[in-house]
Amino acid sequence: MAEKKTGKVVEVSGEELARHLSSPTSSEDPPMDSERRTETRHSTRWEVEVPLATWEQARRVYTVNISRGGLMFSVAPPAKVPATLELLLTLPDGQKVRVPSEVRHLEPSGDEYVVGVQFHLDDEGRRILDAALAKA
Repeated sequence: MAEKKTGKVVEVSGEELARHLSSPTSSEDPPMDSERRTETRHSTRWEVEVPLATWEQARRVYTVNISRGGLMFSVAPPAKVPATLELLLTLPDGQKVRVPSEVRHLEPSGDEYVVGVQFHLDDEGRRILDAALAKA
């Protein structure tokens, strides 16, 4: 089993995160945009449990799309989305997979926020996700 890496979870408001994501970044960490995506995105509606700032804010939401590298979901305010989080993704076969992720995109969309996350999977998590995506 791979050693689990842990990091500091920093809670930020939607405005702070949007400001951070829109600011220039170093060449080592370019912004994620459609030109950089190398993985196919699948339009899916898989259930995701999103741990927000408090238990009162914990939400079950559904993916908008997913790829090998990350996924997108929408969430209604008020919600404080941590910069890093561990999603619990329910695959179509009912299997639940913990997915360490980092928020890379946040923007308002109507009455909700669209949140894009990048995965930080170990080999086992990657294998499970790849198998599910092959059937998507």
